[in-house]
Amino acid sequence: MDEKTLREIALYIRDNDLKPSQLMPEDRRAFEMAFANDCWQADSSHGPILTINGIKKKTYLIAFIDDASRLLVHGEFYFNNTATNMQDAFKKAIAKYGVPKRLFVDNGSSYRNEQLGYICASLGITLIHSKPYTPQSKGKIERSFRTIKDGWINGLDWRTYQSLDKLNEDYWSYLNKYYNNAVHSSISTTPRDRYLKDYEHIKHIPYELLNQHFLHRIERRVYSDATVVIGQQIYEVPMQYIGKRIKLRYLPSQLDEAYIFSDDHTLLETIHLMNKVDNAKIKRKKRMDFSDISEE
Repeated sequence: MDEKTLREIALYIRDNDLKPSQLMPEDRRAFEMAFANDCWQADSSHGPILTINGIKKKTYLIAFIDDASRLLVHGEFYFNNTATNMQDAFKKAIAKYGVPKRLFVDNGSSYRNEQLGYICASLGITLIHSKPYTPQSKGKIERSFRTIKDGWINGLDWRTYQSLDKLNEDYWSYLNKYYNNAVHSSISTTPRDRYLKDYEHIKHIPYELLNQHFLHRIERRVYSDATVVIGQQIYEVPMQYIGKRIKLRYLPSQLDEAYIFSDDHTLLETIHLMNKVDNAKIKRKKRMDFSDISEE
């Protein structure tokens, strides 16, 4: 192709404001998993603005949908669309409906972070991120948001809600009474019935063990006063760790204690928040004086 032809093509693209997707459409084919919990899709959506104690507060809906059954395994409104809140909703979904084999999410900071990678790896879940700027790839969760807004959110009188708890209570009631128990046109049955059809394939984890998989993992150097800082919290550490860099795990929702782990993932110590009042009552041991020991 000569230079003149290339220039004419370039001018045609410019003058007609053509996008790359129009020149070479991407191959996007509808897909569906074979079994429930083969794959979950997750995303966040803007929710109602509530007025609480005279202050307007924006809400965000974080939700998870099972690809095969279209079952909304969990959704919850939060005041912040953060990674910690996303993981809280994820844990609640797993507690109710088992462990998915794959989790399909976008590239927002709530979904692309080191801690979520650790959680999925610990649970044996394959974490998949969509290509940037391709909301079509998460079509099932996007359509569920539209259905919820048209069938429930847009009919609410937001002024009657005085708390986030009440909003979530009504949302979960809507899911149980209508969304998850209404016949879905794509599968010709209800999402709940479709999910239960594959129940024998579902992997469940006892709730008391689930928290272990959701521990955040960080490294910290222990200060000379035998403390470490996680966020804005100060924890007391056994004296033998002073000056060392240690591996810590903790639950963001339960900051009263944290855990020291070895390189081979063995629990070494449970540490607690520093209590300065109690420390003031402790009689310190004097350092041993070696100055009078003769070298004989």
